[in-house]
Amino acid sequence: MKLTTKMKRFLFTAAFCATAFSGCFLTVPSTALTVQASEDAGIQPLADVKEWRATLINGRKYIRLYNLTKQQWEGDWIYVGDI
Repeated sequence: MKLTTKMKRFLFTAAFCATAFSGCFLTVPSTALTVQASEDAGIQPLADVKEWRATLINGRKYIRLYNLTKQQWEGDWIYVGDI
């Protein structure tokens, strides 16, 4: 039996759709998706928590980055502008 161009195209499309959409119907049990973060689990953040702190010195505003995790300053005071 000789395959025509239309038959080849149809078979290729059918095979492509079967492989492309076969992964859509796989399900994962819901118990695998639930993660409970507790202090007992020993989960710790990897990044330090930082915030900008501001102060006024002689009517001039300065900001400085403070590391809350290490409780220390990260840099020097940066002049922002006059108030």
